[in-house]
Amino acid sequence: MRFKPSAPILLLVVAFAIIAVACGGDSEGGEDGGNGSGADTSQATSTPSRPTVQPTATSTPKPVLRHPGLVLELQQGDFWEFRWMFSDQSCAQGSGCSSSEDGGVFTVTLGEPQTIRDVEMFAISVSGRHTTNDGASNLAPGWNYIGATETQIVASDGFSLVTIFDALDGEWIGGGFFYRFSRSETHASRPTSIGSQPFASWPGVKSGPAVSVVRSDSQSMCDVIEGRRICPNDQSFSISETQYYQDEVGPVGYTFRSSASFSGGGFFSSSSDEETVALVRSSLRGDAIPATPTPFPTRAVPTPPSGELPPRLGVPTPTPEIELDVYFGPEDGSLTLVNIDDQIPDFETGVDLLIGVVDVVFVNPDVGGGEWSYGITFRHSAEEEFHAVYVTSNGQWQHFSRGGTGESQVSTPLQSVSPAVMDLTPGGENRVFVAFDADQAALFVNGDLVGGLDLSTSNARVSGDVRVIAGVLSTDTYNGAESEYYDLTVLGP
Repeated sequence: MRFKPSAPILLLVVAFAIIAVACGGDSEGGEDGGNGSGADTSQATSTPSRPTVQPTATSTPKPVLRHPGLVLELQQGDFWEFRWMFSDQSCAQGSGCSSSEDGGVFTVTLGEPQTIRDVEMFAISVSGRHTTNDGASNLAPGWNYIGATETQIVASDGFSLVTIFDALDGEWIGGGFFYRFSRSETHASRPTSIGSQPFASWPGVKSGPAVSVVRSDSQSMCDVIEGRRICPNDQSFSISETQYYQDEVGPVGYTFRSSASFSGGGFFSSSSDEETVALVRSSLRGDAIPATPTPFPTRAVPTPPSGELPPRLGVPTPTPEIELDVYFGPEDGSLTLVNIDDQIPDFETGVDLLIGVVDVVFVNPDVGGGEWSYGITFRHSAEEEFHAVYVTSNGQWQHFSRGGTGESQVSTPLQSVSPAVMDLTPGGENRVFVAFDADQAALFVNGDLVGGLDLSTSNARVSGDVRVIAGVLSTDTYNGAESEYYDLTVLGP
């Protein structure tokens, strides 16, 4: 018997009322390459019975855009107003930790147009506070001009043009509106939701579908080489940055997170910082600039993990009017149980969510009486930054998370699933359902609530990909069998 997932659109209040019970909280495109020319270049005939037909002029068809609403119609006087927040923390062995926060508001306004390399570009002026108190970070875009072609949003330093978004296929070599992306890298967009981002509750931020562009990099102190764990590095780091765009508005947000640690000579130190920028007002939305900016919202600071589930930290209570939309699926597939460089087999859905629901049915793989495991990862924003939850052939489940390195892993003990709930027979099927909000999540197996997940640690606090995984444990059998799944569906606000 196959378990079918819920209806494609679910009420958000239902999903997160379930979380409150579990956790004890308060509650695409192509390009037409034809030239469109229909001209007849043959010689006219003198046959009386066939009159000469005059050729008709045709126009070159416009390109088919994957993101048509992201090719902007700009004019002098257009503006984007952004709020921003910055925080950092540093720790040193023997000296403890220190932290600071900063924030402000700035406005990007378009001035007089001028032509740069045959494109109408508008001068950019920035007003308001956009630099941190220590001068270390400038949150405003660094371009001098911005404009739009038939398929792209482009920017310029006054000499060359740089693509900052390509609506044709969502993939380009260039930069980004906030200037941090490398001009020589290839960037690709993927669907997301503003409502699922950490800045969604800021005053003036409007929810809705969006596209995100992500770049990340990391280095761990340790590697697994020929089955042995070796730690040749005395430093580790993790960097993740995301830019957000919406139809008819353009750039609407930016997040940047970095962390680093050093361990050598008997001394340990670490540092981390986070930047968040979000659009709160724009002429492209029909907004007017207020005479006096509203106060910057204070941030709820997570408490350290204590072994108990904390209360929900500043997360607005969902209302019945907010719905979940399908971002991926339903889709069937399988994961091959082959051990390659100790990597866990996984499938990426390509979504980008902070809050959401994952619903999938797994089929127990044929491992000849050996052990198996399968499950879900979410908020997968970098190679070693994610939350994971899985079930095993021993009738157990576990949740663990990482914050950028393998050493940052935080795990719960393995916990039992009732034998009456989970099907452990060969070829048996188990429906795994996870609903997660900003700080907590709930795990269901075959419709029964199994347990709550604490997401309030410093690990994986930003939006990221959703994936299905198999062969999670080193004790699992890797015999080349297929770990099948079906009806994989991802939903978000």
